[in-house]
Amino acid sequence: MGWKEKPDAAIAESKISLEIGRRMPRFKKLGSSDISVCEVCLGTMTFGTMTANEADAHAILDRYVELGGNFIDTAEMYPVPTDPAWMGASEEVIGRWLAKGGAELRAKVVIATKVSGPRAAARYAPQIREKTLTGSTEAAPAEPDFSRAQIRRACEASLKRLQTDYIDLYQLHWPERYVPKWGGAQYLAAGAAQDAHHHLTGFEAIVATMGELLSEGKIKTWGVSNETSYGTCMFVEASRRQGVAPPVSIQNDFSLCYRTYEVSSLNVRERAGRGQGEGRARAGRRQGEDRARAGRRPGSAPQRII
Repeated sequence: MGWKEKPDAAIAESKISLEIGRRMPRFKKLGSSDISVCEVCLGTMTFGTMTANEADAHAILDRYVELGGNFIDTAEMYPVPTDPAWMGASEEVIGRWLAKGGAELRAKVVIATKVSGPRAAARYAPQIREKTLTGSTEAAPAEPDFSRAQIRRACEASLKRLQTDYIDLYQLHWPERYVPKWGGAQYLAAGAAQDAHHHLTGFEAIVATMGELLSEGKIKTWGVSNETSYGTCMFVEASRRQGVAPPVSIQNDFSLCYRTYEVSSLNVRERAGRGQGEGRARAGRRQGEDRARAGRRPGSAPQRII
């Protein structure tokens, strides 16, 4: 039956259903936490560049909350394309919006942001952190990493730009070790050789730092992004050993055409209680690293991690 052939009652029912859907966004718990988030998360990685007018960005944020949304995602390296001239601007735009709304608005929304690691386009992140906190870049490390000092410095800078006392979800933007990401699907051993040129902190130390930030109340939960099933399992196990709350979310590439997340990490999420995604629909994994780092050949029996 085509649209024109639908009886008036059916048309009216369809319109009512659409209107109800507009008025009643769906919420779910963020992984194993007690934080309830809207299933449609508002990404802000263009605030400060493509969305250059701050009034427009604030209007978008206002409308999102007006429609019932509460989940806002950003990162210290945003907006894109990354450039030291505007890195951190997205958090600053959100911070000024939060300041206008006061304590009532801050209590209503869930703010997620991310710390940058080595590689990728965030090499200027340490300089931007120091500029935010001290006004000078002289003491900035040459490259970002996930050392205790840098994660804590990044968190303090994000808190200042966001004009808030706490971050609801603090995410590792990508693994410190080599992994194929942002559309890449094949794990290459040659790529892993790049690790020798970067300072790798390790899962245990990263979890310990996240534990400190949790105990100090600077973050409410933490999560991973652009991570593999291997990395997710290692973080969960390190958290268990240290008695630290584990990561509650995974934010990676996922779409109708790119579905590698369903190959291995969906199973990890279900068993470990991680929450998938956020509204920008990013969620994927690569299995090659699982075999390479665990010393297994393709087709051999997997080790049980979780």
